[in-house]
Amino acid sequence: MADALPNVPERRPSTLALLLPWLAAPLFCLLPIGGCAVANSMQQGATEIARTVATDPPLVAIMLPR
Repeated sequence: MADALPNVPERRPSTLALLLPWLAAPLFCLLPIGGCAVANSMQQGATEIARTVATDPPLVAIMLPR
């Protein structure tokens, strides 16, 4: 039996479609490390604010977590 579409070229996946998962996988592995870095910088910022409030207290009382 003859093919119904003899002049249609064979479809091949693009190079980007083949390489994208291999390029994106390391980025997903680095996300937890980046999240820890962001959390650490936020914690250091909060510590600096707490030190500032302790040395120069504002007029309004602020409850700081212990």
